[in-house]
Amino acid sequence: MPSLICSHCGAPIAVGASGCGFCGTAFSSPSAGGAVDAGSSAGGVDAELAALLRRGDQLGAMKRYRIVHGVGLKEAKDAVEQLVRAGRFR
Repeated sequence: MPSLICSHCGAPIAVGASGCGFCGTAFSSPSAGGAVDAGSSAGGVDAELAALLRRGDQLGAMKRYRIVHGVGLKEAKDAVEQLVRAGRFR
């Protein structure tokens, strides 16, 4: 199964979703420009996650990511590291 993410915020997108549940970006289908392959962007963000990242609290951000996305530790760690590398939360 393909893994897609929002091209605006990087949140995981279910195949066939009509929009991003985190940033609100709407799109007609994930492959129609609203989502991209997971290998090309970072994990999703909500306000609390963004605040944790701005404070440099990567461990807290991983915990928040796990709660919001319902993923395992490895997935949360990878997503948070991608967000940090992207430099969007300085």
